[in-house]
Amino acid sequence: IGSSLDSDDDYFEEGEYEDDDEEDLNKVPMDKFGWFYKRNGTSWSDGDLSMHTGVDDMSLLGKIASWNKRTRTDAFPGDCGLVRGSSDGLFPPGLTSSTDSISIYSTDLCRPLHFTRSTTQDVHGIPVQKFDLAASNFANSSVCAENACYNNNIPSGVQNVTKCKMDSPAFVSRPHFHLADPFYKDQFQYGV
Repeated sequence: IGSSLDSDDDYFEEGEYEDDDEEDLNKVPMDKFGWFYKRNGTSWSDGDLSMHTGVDDMSLLGKIASWNKRTRTDAFPGDCGLVRGSSDGLFPPGLTSSTDSISIYSTDLCRPLHFTRSTTQDVHGIPVQKFDLAASNFANSSVCAENACYNNNIPSGVQNVTKCKMDSPAFVSRPHFHLADPFYKDQFQYGV
């Protein structure tokens, strides 16, 4: 709880205010529900990400050290709850040309997204490595055993991120359920 001014321009110091109303502790801090509602131009929405700068070890450049001062999230148990990967695609020099996969941590999903090399190409005379979102990202454990700790006990291709979104029912997939179990597209009258 930070400092706050009242009508007499007095303030209270952190820790002096107590609120015993437990009902509000789990309340979503928005007046409407929307994935990106009130997020344009914000820095608060991703939380506090600490990453390695590469000063002591260049091979760690961009690797997340903690998120909100923690190295794991309570959204998922086991290895799936670990905060790991790059912060927004910052990697050590040369890494993308020497590896076939990279990971970027998504604070919106409380998990890393894995990408696999698809092609090497030339863009305006600059050699680049193209990485695509790995097919296993939203797969359930019957398709990708490593995803078992995400507790994704629904047809493959959709990730339940409810625990990451203040217990609001939230699910993510690739656009139009691409690579997902046909169960999802069959829910629509004319398909997807």
